[in-house]
This record gives sequence, C-alpha cells and structure tokens, in this order.
Amino acid sequence: MFRFSVIIFSAALIFSACDDDGGTEGCTADSCAAWEVCGTDGVCQLADNRCVLATDCPGLNMTCNETTHTCEALAECVLSEDCLDPELPVCDNGTCIAAAITCNEEKTPSEITLTEDSCGDMGDCIDSSDCAENQRCENIAVDGEEFARACCVEGLRGCMADGEVCVDEFDCESGLCMNRNEGTLYCTSQCTDSAQCESPIEECYDMVFMQVCVEPME
Repeated sequence: MFRFSVIIFSAALIFSACDDDGGTEGCTADSCAAWEVCGTDGVCQLADNRCVLATDCPGLNMTCNETTHTCEALAECVLSEDCLDPELPVCDNGTCIAAAITCNEEKTPSEITLTEDSCGDMGDCIDSSDCAENQRCENIAVDGEEFARACCVEGLRGCMADGEVCVDEFDCESGLCMNRNEGTLYCTSQCTDSAQCESPIEECYDMVFMQVCVEPME
C-alpha cells in the first residue's frame, strides 16, 4: 500500500509540472511578449502594428522601432530639397507638405456686409498697418450706405509690397492701390514725410484725409 501511494504521488507531480509549463495547453496571455498576443492555435503572434523586423510592417515606407516594437513611417525628407513634388515642396518633421499660404494669392474679398455701427464713421483704418496682424484693411459694404468703408476684417493681406504695380487693393499688403492724376496704379501706404517713400512712389502726398506715398509729378 505504501509503494502504491508513492507512485500515485509521483505521477501527480509530473502532471502538475506539465500543466504549469503550458506544454500541453499552448501559450497564455502572460506567456507572450508585450508586443504579442496569444493566438487561437496556442502560438504567440505579433499584435497589430507591432513588429520584430521591418519586414513585419506593411508597405515599403515603414520601419520597425526595435525599442517599442511598433511600425513607424519612414521620414520622406530631411530637408525641403528632398521634396520633389511641386505641390508638396516643404519638409515638415519628415513629411513633405504644401507651402503655407501667407498672403491673399487668390485676391479673395471678404464678401461681407457690416452693420452701421460696426466700423468707424469714416472707417477704422487707412491701410493694413492700422489693423491687427490677422486682419487687413478692406473696403467693406455697410448697411444703409451707398459707399463702402475701409474697415479692419480678418483675412490674409495682399502679396505685393509698396511700389509694385497693382490692379486693386487685394494685390497689396497694405490694402492701398492708388495712382496720381490717372497715372500707374501702385501699392502704397501711409507716410508723414517723403523720406519714408521709395522709388517709384517717392513723394509723400497729402490727400486731406490721409498722406500716402505716390509717384512724383513729372
């Protein structure tokens, strides 16, 4: 009887050891690595977007981060010179993106109408320097009035600097496109002295309600 008990006890130890190792049951959630999951077939498999080698990642522009075992996109660029698509010419943190729009390239008006008391009696600006950085001075229609007023409105300013030939206010960074005596239209801005004006608009001209740089009289 004693010998039979020892044999049974030994068999129980052997069975228990096999169960603890999972040899007969396959993997468990705890037995797989942090970047793996236990598959239905009892084998540890890579979790979604996890990897050991770059070949575990989808696509040719992916690599495997060996520290986190995650698939990451390879950098498209280091410098903007690496970006060959003319529509995506700027390198931003390894990705080629479109250039930031910094001025009103499309010459788009605000297309708004203001209420009578939302802009000064004669307007609240002469040129865009009178407005906040995110605004421009624009001639805006006002309810109940026949003529537009120069008002500060949110929007990109024109792309042309003072002294450049213009067609209308939306061409100019200042919001002022003017001529003198039916002459050439130039982008211009306010002044107090001709020393502030550069060629070809070299004269600071007093127009009663404002002084601006204009082309000198011939």
